[in-house]
Amino acid sequence: MGDLRQRAVRLPSHHVHEATIAPAQRRNVSLALFTLLIGSIFLHIVVTGKLPLPDHIQERLGVDSMPLHLRQYIKRCSKDHHDIASSSRDTSFLRPSADADQVRVVNATRWAWQAYRDHAFGQDVFDSRSKSGHAWNEHNIGITLIDALDTLYIIGMRREFDEGNGKGGAVVTTTLAEVGSLQLEFQYLTQLTCNQKYRKAVDVVMDQLLNEMTFRFPDGLVPVGVDTEWGGVNEESSISFGADGDSYYEYLLKQWLFTDKQDDRFKDAYETSISSMRSELIRTANGPGKLTILGSSVLRGDNTRLFQAKMDHLSCFVPGMLALGALHGMPSWHLDLAKDLMRTCYMMYHETPSGLAPEDVYFDVEGEERVVPPTRQPPDFFFPIDDPSNVHALRPEVVESLMLLYHTTGNEVYREWGREIFQAFETHARVLGDGGYATVHRLHLKTPRSTHGLMESFFLAETLKYFYLLFADTAAVLPLLQGY
Repeated sequence: MGDLRQRAVRLPSHHVHEATIAPAQRRNVSLALFTLLIGSIFLHIVVTGKLPLPDHIQERLGVDSMPLHLRQYIKRCSKDHHDIASSSRDTSFLRPSADADQVRVVNATRWAWQAYRDHAFGQDVFDSRSKSGHAWNEHNIGITLIDALDTLYIIGMRREFDEGNGKGGAVVTTTLAEVGSLQLEFQYLTQLTCNQKYRKAVDVVMDQLLNEMTFRFPDGLVPVGVDTEWGGVNEESSISFGADGDSYYEYLLKQWLFTDKQDDRFKDAYETSISSMRSELIRTANGPGKLTILGSSVLRGDNTRLFQAKMDHLSCFVPGMLALGALHGMPSWHLDLAKDLMRTCYMMYHETPSGLAPEDVYFDVEGEERVVPPTRQPPDFFFPIDDPSNVHALRPEVVESLMLLYHTTGNEVYREWGREIFQAFETHARVLGDGGYATVHRLHLKTPRSTHGLMESFFLAETLKYFYLLFADTAAVLPLLQGY
């Protein structure tokens, strides 16, 4: 999740260099950290076909404390650590096809990569205004280059992939989404390297979060603020499946899947959270479409919660998450809710004059506090004209959910919606001349005012990849979803 919102967090006192960063600069860099860790291993596997094992692999930490399935894997990988390398290299089932939609996506990826390569190679993101690189949080570590590698590899851009091989750099900071979404990557590092230090580092964090949920938030809805000094959550914040909270819930499901569905702590926490989400945060909005919305709630001093009929674009990952869970045996109502929320997320695009969704939209919900922003452009929701949220940053959440819903249900409507959104990108976000795509402003206009701005790393890393997979054959994609 490439969330570029401000992070209001309290940093540990011993992190002096982080504590001096202004609040507006505290960005979510967990994705960068993860890709730096995984990226180097992935590159090594692809190039050499071998796993980069530590010199003293026999000195593992705490193997006996591992879940049985991982303990068994440790024994296997210590005998033949090349097995996983050979299986990881096979992406032939995703070879580029002659499908017209996929060809358009590949061409868009080439256009985006060209701009980054020519004007910002090795830097964080491409800025179309200055035709130069832009540092994210004042650190140039090549985020776009690292993030884009798997997209380039999957869609068959091997020459461009090789261009990016060998570049890169590192950093760090926190929220619920951040501390709850590095677990899977570190667990995977342990599986790849047979070194327990990665698993042990994040197990402490997840144990603390699950403990907080059990004793303080038994409904599974955990506030987004995390106090890094004492490890608990800050009750004076909010509950959200959008900014700052999204990845935590998603990774509860994925960690359960990663354990071959053996560690029911994650399954139970996920099911509890989703049931509470349905009862507390799902509403039907007024308007001709009677859209199903996923709101948020603000925690008040008297331990009550105030519902907010505001939906973030970031929360549109939820339909895909629910569909993925349904694919792996979650209750059927998860898929029904996924379809309803997917329709709402699509309408956030379809009903705007530009065809692009803003960062946030507001709904009128019966019995809830009425939200009256400056304008009501579409028939089903509101979004303020003179507000920083009146912008589209080419985020991946909606496309990811369309991809997962299509391959879960086979309903062609999700591909149709994807084509419509992709065309809006091509019309309004494509930068003419030297290549690239950029953030789009003033979405209430049929012809948005400007397409000049940043091309965020998640556009190449996720958005274009999910477009490509949306138009891939289900038989080719399902193996990915089995271990997604």
